[in-house]
Amino acid sequence: VAAIRADNAEWYNRQEPSLRIISVHARSWQAHERPGDELRAKQELLSGPVLVDAIACAARNPYRLTDLDKDFLKACEQYERERAHAHSFRIWRNRLLISVMGIVIVIVTISAVLLYNAYREAETQRQEARAQRLMSEAADVHWRLRKDELAALLAVQAYRFLGNTPAPVPHIRERLD
Repeated sequence: VAAIRADNAEWYNRQEPSLRIISVHARSWQAHERPGDELRAKQELLSGPVLVDAIACAARNPYRLTDLDKDFLKACEQYERERAHAHSFRIWRNRLLISVMGIVIVIVTISAVLLYNAYREAETQRQEARAQRLMSEAADVHWRLRKDELAALLAVQAYRFLGNTPAPVPHIRERLD
């Protein structure tokens, strides 16, 4: 029995490392290929460069593969395709989300600018209305009450609301007449 074991160990050690990897993972994959243990079975599947090496090794040594090894490699290839598809989908989804967020940012920015401009316009109109009211009060004070100083002060205040510097007195008097 010791001689057989030694012969088997020597044969095993002469095998390509990729064949040993395929064999070990295939048996573990099969052991976990039952309902409720699918996650552990998926963890045994090869992927990336290890899978590429295993497929190349299997192509060089097709006669050394068992049916289990072949089924295992097919499952690994299918899993790798699913991972690549999922990765592509995530990239597509992320690009879509970034594009949508960009569009939303542009729309929000444009809306903010438009709202700000509308606010500024409304504020300007409010100031102009207040100035017009002060000018009307100034004219009323000037004509009805004959209080020229008060009328002049109201007129100056009206000009300040408009954002202008105070006008010379003759110009104010002209506006009051």
